[in-house]
Amino acid sequence: MMKNASFLLHISYLLLLVLGFTSIAYGQSDELNRESLLIEAGREKLLGNTEKALALYQQIIDSSPSDVVAPYEMARIYLGIDEAGKALPLARRAAQGDPTNPWFQILLANTYEKLGQLKEAAGVFETLAKTHPQDSYFSEQWAFLLVKAGDITGALRAYDDLERRIGITEDIIRRKQTLYLGIGDTKKAAREIERLIEAFPKRTDYQYLLAEFYQQIGDAGNARKVYQAILDRDPQETKAALALIDNKPTGNAQEVQYIQSLQPLFADRTIAIDLKINKIIPLLQQLANSGDTTLARPLLDLTTQLEQAHPRDAKPYAAAGDILFYAGQPAQAAAKYQRALQLDDTVFPVWDQLILANLAQGDLDAARRHAENAMDIFPNKAVLFYYAGQANALQSKWEKATADLEQAQLMAGRASELLPDIESLLAWAYANTRQDSKAQALFASARQRNPKSATVLARQSLATQNADQAMALAQQARQLEAQNPEAIHALAWAQYRQGQLDEAQKSLQPLLKGANPLVLEHYGDMLFRIGQTESAIQYWNQARNSGSINPVLVKKITDKQLHE
Repeated sequence: MMKNASFLLHISYLLLLVLGFTSIAYGQSDELNRESLLIEAGREKLLGNTEKALALYQQIIDSSPSDVVAPYEMARIYLGIDEAGKALPLARRAAQGDPTNPWFQILLANTYEKLGQLKEAAGVFETLAKTHPQDSYFSEQWAFLLVKAGDITGALRAYDDLERRIGITEDIIRRKQTLYLGIGDTKKAAREIERLIEAFPKRTDYQYLLAEFYQQIGDAGNARKVYQAILDRDPQETKAALALIDNKPTGNAQEVQYIQSLQPLFADRTIAIDLKINKIIPLLQQLANSGDTTLARPLLDLTTQLEQAHPRDAKPYAAAGDILFYAGQPAQAAAKYQRALQLDDTVFPVWDQLILANLAQGDLDAARRHAENAMDIFPNKAVLFYYAGQANALQSKWEKATADLEQAQLMAGRASELLPDIESLLAWAYANTRQDSKAQALFASARQRNPKSATVLARQSLATQNADQAMALAQQARQLEAQNPEAIHALAWAQYRQGQLDEAQKSLQPLLKGANPLVLEHYGDMLFRIGQTESAIQYWNQARNSGSINPVLVKKITDKQLHE
């Protein structure tokens, strides 16, 4: 085999000296002189004295025109210094002088390839493949160069030639299948895998390979036929049984029934967990998009089966966390995410979801702590600094928020989709630290980057001193995203500022579960204005207990009086 051809070429000069090229006849004195020049040229070459080495090799050629070693070595030198044009006639001379030496032919092929003459290079390897049928390296290079030249038909012919000589192998079949797929001939691509199955009928993994190929090209019918054939031969093939279960139920009752039908297979420890997870991803996406919480319970039952079957794998806990998060149970979701991270803390999306769950439940201390912990593992994630800044901002820790958000802005890059959110939150922080010009500039930048961001509009509404402008911004935000929590908060606060107290209170009530300190404080303000002083003080205290350090809030609680 010649898999290490490049290494062998590197030492070929020494081999040539040892072998002495006895097939080339010289007079004794001429031979001694030639060998002396070869040794001297080789030494100069090793010392890096290229010009001296070339001159010595040329001297050999001039005195012995039939010599093949010197042109071979000169060609190697020229090829090594990227002068393939000068190498080519020398490589040809060596290859033609001794056509039985494969190293000379390989050098010629490499020179052709360097010059972009790919078909000529492939032709050299074709000849080598036919004269050295026991060595698959030559056929592989023949095919590779034809693929590189865009001659797929020729490459397939090369692999067919190799297959005739050494028989069917998985490597050859996969390469041919890839080529057929590349030219869009899916039937012949599938046929190659079928031939592999016919050659190795006991290899179930090849049958799965065919079924998965059909799935990849969207041929569900043939994929099902293959899975059924696997089951017919061995009813215990649970992987095939799992694949045959319909993955696209319609109607709520059918979806629940479908989920329940998966439980025995999810409990099977022998089935790979990724196959199981892939079955519930579409339903999890449906839960996230629709908020249809009737799917949550049966899906959680499946993740319980997964936890029992794969107790040391983080994926079941992460999946359960996602289900709980989208079912509106952020505290329970956070517990599942934390368990997943105990098993594997290298998966960033789990950290991301954990922090979002902390923010959704109003646990800002946990959100900040987890963001900082994740920074140790993912120091280049701008979103982690954004989350830390968000937690600090909602607790009125504006200086800390500013530091976090300026770092996030620096790291995000000018094209980041996160940048409008970072800029708008940083602008809000600037507005609360009396850096009004900076705040206005950043709000303008954020709105220019994403004019239809409800979050950006809501934050500008909360930050502006003009009540009418605040109302206009909040209304625009709600029109864009009616369920955006920040847009709901902004509209409620704008209503409060315009004296629409009943509307403001009703608007803010949906956010009270898991509310952040600012929402709690604002709701307390609303209650105070409508005469519910004790309830107002309770909400102010909740805001302070949630971590707010707003000095105005402390004064409200101390004086039992509204301060604005």
